[in-house]
Amino acid sequence: MVPEVSDPALRERFYGNFRIIYRITDHTIEILTVHHCAMPLEGST
Repeated sequence: MVPEVSDPALRERFYGNFRIIYRITDHTIEILTVHHCAMPLEGST
């Protein structure tokens, strides 16, 4: 779950300095953003 977003379908993983936000549907993993952790998510402030 992504704390800044109230959508329980969104998930996140961290890889090095990057945050990968994604959604899983029936047979698909949809990557929504690959975001550097030093920057805030747009719209989350």
